[in-house]
Amino acid sequence: MRSIFVYCLFFIMPALAQAQARDFEVWSDITVVGRLNDKWRVGGDFGYRIIPGTGWQTAYLRPVVNYRPVEWLRLQVGGANFNTWQPGRFELQEWRTYEYVNVYWPTFSWLQVGHRMGLDQRWFYSNGNEFERFVHRFRYQISLRSPDFTLGLQRSPFYGALRIEVLRDINNWHLPVIFDHDRLIFALGNTVNDSWRLELQYMIIYLNQTLQKFIPDIDVLRIRLYYNF
Repeated sequence: MRSIFVYCLFFIMPALAQAQARDFEVWSDITVVGRLNDKWRVGGDFGYRIIPGTGWQTAYLRPVVNYRPVEWLRLQVGGANFNTWQPGRFELQEWRTYEYVNVYWPTFSWLQVGHRMGLDQRWFYSNGNEFERFVHRFRYQISLRSPDFTLGLQRSPFYGALRIEVLRDINNWHLPVIFDHDRLIFALGNTVNDSWRLELQYMIIYLNQTLQKFIPDIDVLRIRLYYNF
């Protein structure tokens, strides 16, 4: 019964949200992680994002180093480049470093809870080379993940997840609509085998439009592919 509920929730929520007039984006990315030993892993993700019909595009590359001293704790450091452009209008480059702490606790037989918190250091350049600003950003995410279920495919388990993420600029409060937002994420994942995993996400982004009130402003369909070796 729980698996049916999660499955239905994932497909019903986008239909309800799309009834509202909001911007719509499509994100696609792949995460690759290689295991060095029991504690160290290296890898990263790269992806592409668009707003259909507008020409707005983002391409990014985000390498990372993972250290997991114990099962319930993972530390991450990395960097990234995000290139956003709209032909004939603008180009914006972002260079980023980041440090995250991931805690997996508590874990129940019917639910896995994860927490991710950390800081982003972000440098923005317009038209590829003109420095615009430097921003620190705090982010925190809580993730609730169901146990695996099969949906009739015994060798290819699925899972459902609900995630809430808060992102806050901590040194440029006069630009809240750009940097401050919350994310509500519904995910349905499929573990294909020991190496490959596919996740389909529906995300609602809440922007801080009024300095006081966050309102749902952007719908995102995201396709994520994971590869471990």
